Amino acid sequence: MYHRQYQISAWKKTLQGSAEDLFEQGHRRKDDHEAELDALHAKIGRLTMTADFLSKALGRDQ
Repeated sequence: MYHRQYQISAWKKTLQGSAEDLFEQGHRRKDDHEAELDALHAKIGRLTMTADFLSKALGRDQ
């Protein structure tokens, strides 16, 4: 029984010492995800414009 109490105390101290970092990392991942999503949307826009231009240039206007 003593061993479990000691282990729980050790986990609690570790969490208290690093909880801020744990939640901050999750927030950074969200920011990274949003930046990647913005980049992908921009790429989709460029590819769509290129496809439209080539379609008109080759007379395949839809």
